[in-house]
Amino acid sequence: MRFDELFEQRSLVASKLKECIRDKGYTKVSFARKADISRPTLDRLLNGAIENKSTFDRHLQKILKVTIKCTCVEYVGGRAASLPFCIC
Repeated sequence: MRFDELFEQRSLVASKLKECIRDKGYTKVSFARKADISRPTLDRLLNGAIENKSTFDRHLQKILKVTIKCTCVEYVGGRAASLPFCIC
């Protein structure tokens, strides 16, 4: 999915973001702080309620900076390699 298409798929983005927050053990407050967005903005993102594409893009980019630090494991040549560019 291209970045431009994410705005049209806000509900899917919201669902995946909720999973990521839960799986990583963040509270909404701690995740909002870490992503440098307000808690009400995070709630609007989680509800798919942001109607302005530029606002959605700006906040999603902040969130991606946090979630990009998720760890993925890829087996390359029989050994695990940590990939720091995976989204939860």
